[in-house]
Amino acid sequence: MNTHPIKALLNASCRIYAVCTVLLCLVILLFGGDELVVAPLPFILLFPFAF
Repeated sequence: MNTHPIKALLNASCRIYAVCTVLLCLVILLFGGDELVVAPLPFILLFPFAF
């Protein structure tokens, strides 16, 4: 069963992005102190890393 290479790349990058997002949220919850609002910039910068 062959998948299209672009589809496989996007699937892998979405999985990496999801895992990194969950880890970032956990780190912010554990070490964020009084911050309850998460800034969107770290999440936007994670996507090129995942891709």
